[in-house]
Amino acid sequence: MKEKINCANAKRLPITEFLEKLGHKPVKTKGNDIWYLSPFRLKENHPSFKVNKVMNVWYDFGEGTGGTIIDLGIKLNNCSISEFLQNLNSFNFSFQQPEIDTITTNTSISAVKIQKIKPITSSKLLHYLKERYISRQTANIFCKEIEYSINGKLYYALGFPNSNGGYELRNKHFKGCCAPKSISLIENNNNTICVFEGFFDAMSHYEIIQGTGFRSDVLVLNSIALLSKALDTINRYEKIFLYLDNNRAGNTATNKLKEHFKNKVEDMRYSYKKFEDLNKFLVANGRCNPSKSVYRSSSRKPKL
Repeated sequence: MKEKINCANAKRLPITEFLEKLGHKPVKTKGNDIWYLSPFRLKENHPSFKVNKVMNVWYDFGEGTGGTIIDLGIKLNNCSISEFLQNLNSFNFSFQQPEIDTITTNTSISAVKIQKIKPITSSKLLHYLKERYISRQTANIFCKEIEYSINGKLYYALGFPNSNGGYELRNKHFKGCCAPKSISLIENNNNTICVFEGFFDAMSHYEIIQGTGFRSDVLVLNSIALLSKALDTINRYEKIFLYLDNNRAGNTATNKLKEHFKNKVEDMRYSYKKFEDLNKFLVANGRCNPSKSVYRSSSRKPKL
C-alpha cells in the first residue's frame, strides 16, 4: 500500500523533484544551490528562485519569502496544508532524507529564527571582518551579532537590519536572511542617496572614506531582485550615486535606473572598474590606502 503523505514525510520530499514534476527546470547550479526562474512570476529573464538541495528549502528573492516544500505548495496552489498534502498523494515521489548537520552553503530561508541580538564580540566573526578589511568599529555601526536557529540548531552571524524588521545574516560559511526580506534605508536628511547592492559594499565605502561618514542617505538593496520595490524610495532624491556590482546583474540594474531616472543618476563603478564589487576593491587595495577622492564624504555618520 502506498504510504500516505503527512507533514513530516512531505518535508523529506526533494523540492527539486517536486518542481520538476510541475515542469520547472533549473537554470543553473552553484554548489548546493539550484536556481530557477521563479514559479510565482510568468515573465522573468534571470533566475531569482533558489533551492538548497542539502537543507531542502527554497527562497524567492523577488518576494522575499521561502521555506519548506509545504510553504511552497500552499503558496503555489493557494490552498490549505491539508489540501496540499492530499494533492501530493497523486505524485509518485522518491523519499529522501536531506542531511542538515552543518550550514556551509549560501542560502536564505524563512525558517531562520533569531534568538539573541548583541554587539559583535565573536572572535570568528571579527576574523571574518578582518579578512574582508572591515574594522570592528565600522561593523558595530552597521551590524549586530545575531544568534539564530535553523531547525532547532543554534548558529551566529553578522546581522544587518532592513527597513521591515528583518536581518541580512552573514558569516564565513553562511549567506542568508531572517524574514521579512527588504531593503535597508539609512537616512541622513539629505537630498542625495548612495545605492549599494549589499551591506559589505556599504561598509567598504565607509572604510574607504576613512570613517568620515556618509553625507548622502544610503540605500542597501540586499538583493538586486528588490530593485523594482526600491524605485519609489529612490525617486525621492535629487541625485543618485550607484555603487553596484561590475557584472551582468549590476549592468542591468544600472541601465534600468539610468533609463528610469535619467540625469539624476551617476554610475560610480568607474572608481573600482577592475573589480567585481566595492569590497573586492577594498580587499585588493587595503594595504595601499585607496584614495577617497572619487567618493563623496563628510563628517556625518550614518543614522541607523
